Amino acid sequence: VSAIISQFAGYTRLSKVGRAIRVLRLLRLLRLARVGTILKMRSEGISNDRLRMLLQIGKSIFIMLGAGHVTGCCWYGIGHANEEAGWISVFELDRVDLGLRYLISLRWALSQFSGGMDEVHPMNASENLFAVFVFVLTFFAGALFVSVMTSAMTRAFIESNQHFAKFSVLRNFLEQHRISKGLAVRLHRNVQHHLQEREKRMPEECVELIHLVSTSLRMDLHFEIYSPGLVAHPFFSRYNDENPHVMKRVCHGAMSTSPITSGDIIFQPGEKPQNPQMWVLVEGLLTYVNSRNSEEEVTPGYWACEAVLWTDWITCGTLTAKTDSRLYTIDARQFQSIALQFNHSVFSPLEYASRYVERLNNGEVELSDLPPEDDFQIARR
Repeated sequence: VSAIISQFAGYTRLSKVGRAIRVLRLLRLLRLARVGTILKMRSEGISNDRLRMLLQIGKSIFIMLGAGHVTGCCWYGIGHANEEAGWISVFELDRVDLGLRYLISLRWALSQFSGGMDEVHPMNASENLFAVFVFVLTFFAGALFVSVMTSAMTRAFIESNQHFAKFSVLRNFLEQHRISKGLAVRLHRNVQHHLQEREKRMPEECVELIHLVSTSLRMDLHFEIYSPGLVAHPFFSRYNDENPHVMKRVCHGAMSTSPITSGDIIFQPGEKPQNPQMWVLVEGLLTYVNSRNSEEEVTPGYWACEAVLWTDWITCGTLTAKTDSRLYTIDARQFQSIALQFNHSVFSPLEYASRYVERLNNGEVELSDLPPEDDFQIARR
């Protein structure tokens, strides 16, 4: 009886160990699934098409190597099980180093994607059966891998051909209209800069699916895009703290991005634009020349023509791009329309506008399209 009880206890312990091993295997599978989910999320966050293509090719190669490792281990296990009639003993590989045997097994497994290898081949029924099974799987897996590679490279080739064709049309247009060489070079540089900006930061109008997103989510999207560029401005910094819901609507309905190239003139003295805009420099360098012909360098964080938001304004100087730059624009009429839709009990744009115009009328600040230096230093702090 004691022997039966002890044998039963041994079976119970074995069953518990088996359940524990199954749980551990399940946890490992869950970990692999989590890694796959993380990789998928990472790849979705990559905006560069070429980098995404290289990542897809690298993932396919990694999967092929992983499948080759598992298949090679199985192939070695089957050959090792048949000590006398297996491929290891027939080809006298049982005397070589274990690392070399693994490399030969891995090479055999990977060679099945391209038809197999002649140096090592099946020697008995079990090895032949396994080889047939592997051949069928690798045939379809190889076709899938080739299709992924081909589609990715074809897409990259088509995109490069489209760019080449567009530049060819532009060159023909400039030659037919006898455009000067200097202007033609500037036009080419401008187009190249815009194409590079599109690759780095794709414009919203190029994303068809973005129009399917709800208006509320698009407001959140535009807020995250544009609000970091306004934190240096004293009004918008506090306006964002006091009325974040209004700032989301401003970013959504009144702001846009404007890439410019070196040498572009943004505005000149005496202009009263039909569509008044405030400019905020995000990247690059600008040069501002005031009415006294005094030149000033504009760095990222500066803004220009803030007065158009609060009053009628005629530009006082010339703003030119010193390098390829990127600016945020705030449409004055759209901003005023959005701000007037809300009741501001804490921080009112009307009160800020009246104080701003009063300072201009009293001569407290110099008439300029750039912000007063004291305002900018306060915003920096």
